[in-house]
Amino acid sequence: MVRKDCMMYNSLIEHVYEDYCRAYDNWSKLPKFSQIKYATDFYSAVKQAGNIDTYLYSPGAKEILRKNLEREKGTAKKLTTKDHFISPRMLFIASMNLDYKMTLEQFTDMFNLARHVIHTNTKENRDVTFKRNVNGDITVNALTIEKYNWQFFDSDNSDYTDGLPDHIIDMIPDWFTDYEKTCLV
Repeated sequence: MVRKDCMMYNSLIEHVYEDYCRAYDNWSKLPKFSQIKYATDFYSAVKQAGNIDTYLYSPGAKEILRKNLEREKGTAKKLTTKDHFISPRMLFIASMNLDYKMTLEQFTDMFNLARHVIHTNTKENRDVTFKRNVNGDITVNALTIEKYNWQFFDSDNSDYTDGLPDHIIDMIPDWFTDYEKTCLV
């Protein structure tokens, strides 16, 4: 079963990498809706591959877990929202601004970065999501390395951290932050 899953994952990566190469070669000539479609297809592939859990819980997510513990046995439990702390769509679009085309290995690293999630509640997730202006351009209110100004609970280490921990911030490529700076409002 593991071998089959690995083969399916590799096939998915190769397929998405082909799309990335096609997009990279034509990006400046593509209409905005086609650029958005490529980025959305990348996001769909990231979701299909499955999340990589960071075990970080925002205050809102921690509250959901606390309330779940208080619920009577047999009642439905509310789920936390799994937030890709680095937006897969923005990551894909930012990669189009690089002055080189990624190798399959570099692309796979980017793809796996996009799979990482933190736990939030719905409102917290909505507050940090990028927007699009009337021209369809992405806008952000804060850089990813700064926008999560909550105290996170790291359930892996039973510890608290203010904002994203350093090991998560270190995962965010400088070229992505440079792209985000062009989207700040």
